[in-house]
Amino acid sequence: TLPFQMEDVGTLRGPTLNDTEDITEGEWLTWIAPNPIKVLAHGLPVVVVPVVVYSDDTSGNRSKKWNKFDLWSMLLAGLPRVENSRHENIHFICCSNQASAIEMADPIVDDLLKLETEGLVTYDARLGQKVLVIAPVLCVICDNPRASEITNHTGSSARRYCRMCQCDKNHDPCKVGAERSKDRFLQQLGIIQQQPTECARKEKRTKYGLHEKYNPFFRLPIDLFKSTPVECLHTILLGPYKYLLADLMNQLSPRAKEEISAWIADFKFSAFPSRLSTSICRYYGSFQGRDYKLLAQIAPFLLWDYLNPLQKDVWLTLSKIFKMAYCDVFRPDDLEEAERTCKEFLIAVRNYNPELLQKPKFHYLLHLPRNMCDFGPSAAFNTERCESFNGLMRSYNIHGNRKACSRDIATKFAIIEQVRFLCSGRSGDAAASSCGEGLQRLVETKEIQNWLSGTPMQTLNQDKAIYQPGALRKDLHHGCRISEAIISTLEGVYSIRTLASKGYLLCSSYDDVTTATVASLYTAVMDSKGCMANSEDYVAFKDSEEVEYGQLKACFTPTSTNNNYCIVQLFEKATDGNQPIVNEQNCPLLLLLKVLKVVPSHSIQSVVSVIHQCGSSCKFEACKYSRKVEREDVQIDGLILKHDLTNTMFCLNIYCMKCV
Repeated sequence: TLPFQMEDVGTLRGPTLNDTEDITEGEWLTWIAPNPIKVLAHGLPVVVVPVVVYSDDTSGNRSKKWNKFDLWSMLLAGLPRVENSRHENIHFICCSNQASAIEMADPIVDDLLKLETEGLVTYDARLGQKVLVIAPVLCVICDNPRASEITNHTGSSARRYCRMCQCDKNHDPCKVGAERSKDRFLQQLGIIQQQPTECARKEKRTKYGLHEKYNPFFRLPIDLFKSTPVECLHTILLGPYKYLLADLMNQLSPRAKEEISAWIADFKFSAFPSRLSTSICRYYGSFQGRDYKLLAQIAPFLLWDYLNPLQKDVWLTLSKIFKMAYCDVFRPDDLEEAERTCKEFLIAVRNYNPELLQKPKFHYLLHLPRNMCDFGPSAAFNTERCESFNGLMRSYNIHGNRKACSRDIATKFAIIEQVRFLCSGRSGDAAASSCGEGLQRLVETKEIQNWLSGTPMQTLNQDKAIYQPGALRKDLHHGCRISEAIISTLEGVYSIRTLASKGYLLCSSYDDVTTATVASLYTAVMDSKGCMANSEDYVAFKDSEEVEYGQLKACFTPTSTNNNYCIVQLFEKATDGNQPIVNEQNCPLLLLLKVLKVVPSHSIQSVVSVIHQCGSSCKFEACKYSRKVEREDVQIDGLILKHDLTNTMFCLNIYCMKCV
């Protein structure tokens, strides 16, 4: 079915012969002229591939101190999220410890303009023919100082500290000022250059927050003020979280710091990539971005009892911003709510401590929702993936002779790109044959991939790269009776056979489980995301249409079949009628039931973060623990968190990135 009527075809395609009386010859020729890109293609298929340009400064030394290198790289904008952080999908452009980033930009901009206006004819291995690739620049990602440098902004210490709007230090930081644009910049640049004296030009620079130095990036057909998005690493994690954590730690008592350490030691970090150090109260000043990202996911629970009402409002709204910034999907309909959340956070900070708003990073949060509406979730323009790529460049410099650093690093990257291209299965000519299968198998080995992408061997050997979702791991013993499987409960450790006397119910709707008596037992399973879920971890599973939550107890394979199953103790969502009940942190409450359910192993979706809803009955108790001090065991006084096991109320941590 056509989306229009046949009599409307003339209207859709342009003016008809009866409408040409008032059309000039030039307008008519413009209307009938072919698309300029089709003229460039000469009949070839056209592929539009937007690119993202990245710039940063990093150290070329192993110690990450001194020997500053300015680096340019690029990556494709439309890659899947799984692929966009891999080193082989980040392409090195150039680097130098002699020339600045802007000084290296002229030839880069020339090539970018050529890619966008003229395109590049290359061979498409999937289509099996040559295509014309058009690669416009989508955005430039970098940290805030580099973004100010690229946009000719005078920096965050200037009177007009924001590169995206014209608010100054007398302006309300909770509001967005007049937006900057490329057209307005050119007007203000002309005014600065027309001033007769240096003193007058300096006054205009201060007034506009801009300088008139040559910048080749303004030759690109994009608005740099709208195409240098706010990135979350330096603006959120190394901004408000860093400032607020330092402010809080200076107010805590020694007893409170010991309790925080005991809470962290008791917390289950199975849903997170690493553990948070129990020495957070001592070494928080040395935290890096990954430490603040981990803290941001548990801060509403870890610090809640030590916050006053104003601080609770600040930390809770900041957690909402973190959840928004690291979401998987951001729709235009979410823009209004996101902007309101950012304004609420700044108002909460002003009510608590107005001095914190003097930091420009707090104001930058107001521009984050608009950037996410333009470019998608922050995963599309974050800098964490490229920061790790800097380490690869550093390793090439360390293992060089330091005579011509920039040339040697570029040569190594060029060789790796050539090897990867030639061994990918096709060459640049459609008539040429692909490389041999033996060479392809050699290139796919871990050692060669380690050399090509700089990936550590321990990363290549991790379980999620070897085993498929649903595979059972860490076998306990074989030929065991299912009824004798050991299950750990809040009351103690019992076998499945004796659980009925403790009030537990075992549910199974699978015939091979109900009829089987002997099985092979395991203590871990691979979830759908390729991560390992161990026994006693909290998991989300989907055995029916609705996602359910529970605690993994055991995994087994009946000897009569090859099917894998998991035993999960169920959670029930606490509801008030049809509405879910949430706690103070806006997290849904879960009630741990005395029901064990048998589900297929492939139904395990992911490990989730579930936190015990501690009340007044959960207390900290004094204890002694041993620690190695100069090779000797020393007994140290500390605290341990004792949970009230009769309280079966938990909450789902919605701020965990696996639940976002």
